[in-house]
Amino acid sequence: MVISAILVALLATMGQWWFFGPITKCLVYPLTTGVLVGLFMGDPMTGMLAGANIQLIYLGYISAGGTMPSNTI
Repeated sequence: MVISAILVALLATMGQWWFFGPITKCLVYPLTTGVLVGLFMGDPMTGMLAGANIQLIYLGYISAGGTMPSNTI
């Protein structure tokens, strides 16, 4: 369990360091990070499901294509 926590902490650290460049470009998406955390914790399918659910929220929040996101109220 401690090794899993260390690996997840290293993944979070790599995602924030600017000098990793192209490596961290994929770590900003919840689906990719969810799969990797799931692998580190021993259950990649649950990590993928959690990442996919968070990815849907993320896609609704960002403004893709220069358009404003829809009003959710």
